[in-house]
Amino acid sequence: MSTATVANSSLSTRPPRAPIGEDAMLDPALEDDAPDITTADPLARETAGAQTLFRGLDILELVALRPITAADVIRETGLTRATAARFIAALVARQMLGRGSDGTLRLGPRLMYAASRAAEQVNILSICRPYFERFVMTEGLSIFLGRRDGDFSVHLDRHSGREHVGVSTRPGDRRALPDTGMGKALMLDDDPANWARLFVEGGDRHTTPGWEARMHEHVRTGVVIQQGPPPDRIRSVAAPIRDAAGRIVAAISVATAAQNLDDAAMAALAPRVLDIAAAISGELGWVPAR
Repeated sequence: MSTATVANSSLSTRPPRAPIGEDAMLDPALEDDAPDITTADPLARETAGAQTLFRGLDILELVALRPITAADVIRETGLTRATAARFIAALVARQMLGRGSDGTLRLGPRLMYAASRAAEQVNILSICRPYFERFVMTEGLSIFLGRRDGDFSVHLDRHSGREHVGVSTRPGDRRALPDTGMGKALMLDDDPANWARLFVEGGDRHTTPGWEARMHEHVRTGVVIQQGPPPDRIRSVAAPIRDAAGRIVAAISVATAAQNLDDAAMAALAPRVLDIAAAISGELGWVPAR
């Protein structure tokens, strides 16, 4: 038998039906609400199979948010105990789920491996491009993408708008984090002590009265609205991009000369920038906290 045949045979082995862990206490005589897929009607079989798949995916999505118990699965999915036990046993057998030392359900090694491969295949520039193109088409303003490199932000991409006077920043440019709205968006998860270090190192232009209160407000709203100092007076609206683990991995920023963006326009733009950042984060696997 070839290696490929052996591997495929292993993957196709039906998982054990016996309940495990805390599920061993479940009564097998309880009503089973799993769909009947033995019917001769092909359409009915297809529909029932899809329902089964969706129920399994529902469980995986719950566990992806936090470690949970079988009781949590029953309560949040509405499955009977017998059906929940069978789904959990199957997912554990396929290593899609695992159990912690306290018995809670966690993501299993196969899903962790799949997540690492997915991260390798993600190209954030290609994900952002269609969002940036649509934004420039409708708003006419320049939009930027950047990531953090220690105490600096590095610009990765720029989609130029139709402004007559714009921002000269180009991909590859590095700026101290407190210098720009994008840099501040990349700092939102830092603790206040690190904010203080970075702002103080930046000098008087950063430690203006109320700077820490403004940072806390940025954290609360999830968006940085900034009016830069003279002579440039660059105005920007920025928001962080998060990955599946909720970590800030990049930020987007709409930045332009003051004459192109007044206070009212900046406030109106903030929800749009937040929506774009959330959509990109969603494509990276981020799910907002419930």
